[in-house]
Amino acid sequence: MKKRFAGSGIAVAIAITASGCANTTEGHALAKEPPKPALAASVSTESADFDPCKDLSDDDLIDADLRPSTKNTLPTTDSRACRWESYDGWYDVGIFAHDFGLDELEDDPEVVVLGHLTLRGHRTLVLSSKDTHSDLCVVAMEGGSGTVAVVPYVIDSSTAPREDLCDVALTNAKAIVAAVPAV
Repeated sequence: MKKRFAGSGIAVAIAITASGCANTTEGHALAKEPPKPALAASVSTESADFDPCKDLSDDDLIDADLRPSTKNTLPTTDSRACRWESYDGWYDVGIFAHDFGLDELEDDPEVVVLGHLTLRGHRTLVLSSKDTHSDLCVVAMEGGSGTVAVVPYVIDSSTAPREDLCDVALTNAKAIVAAVPAV
């Protein structure tokens, strides 16, 4: 699912996809790989003022129930992105920083906005894909010069207990929001 936007003279391609499906749980396909990237913007990242790979401390990650030593920089030129394994073992979390705002996401017809909230002063959206075969959930917040997205994905659907991915994304977003610069 891709959508092109022209905002502020910059074309932005948004893709909210899971790159594959693992086993199913109660009829829902589970993402087995991180979105590649979860939300991709075709913009320069040279002026970026937040990089989750560098700007999140070990304490931030531990508060988010993520293992700092498992950091994996995701190969993308469109965003700054890293993922970490959770201590729970059944999911990993990708954290992406983009140079576009939440309005582009909210206006995308391929995106389902599940909720609006504010986290420590940051306007935040809880998002999913219109793809009914995926339980993808993204928490995207305004931060710095753009958007910071938190994306959990299932790595082992056989490990119990399995929580709702939106609950996981929101818990992780709340844990890192203090490290995200204000707009």
